[in-house]
Amino acid sequence: EYVLRSNRSEGQALLADASARQERYYTQNNTYADTTAKLGYASANSPTGLYTLGISNVSATTYTLTASTVRSDPKCGNLGLNQVGTRTKSGTASAITDCWK
Repeated sequence: EYVLRSNRSEGQALLADASARQERYYTQNNTYADTTAKLGYASANSPTGLYTLGISNVSATTYTLTASTVRSDPKCGNLGLNQVGTRTKSGTASAITDCWK
């Protein structure tokens, strides 16, 4: 469990960075970015390749970021973050706080 929690911190950091980039992009373009390239990422992978960043539900006022785990994490699965800061997980954990610390 300790290793998985450590891995999740990489996914959380990826989402936090992408969210900050989305807000900068919005300030400059009056809309949110629909690709990782528009956010300035050379790759959609996290630094050690544990997560892949996805962007969906994009409009002028909304976006959803998803950090999809490359390794199995049944408790938390994929982590998500939207434009208002709502955090999500796709795994079996009963509470979001089990995955986002």
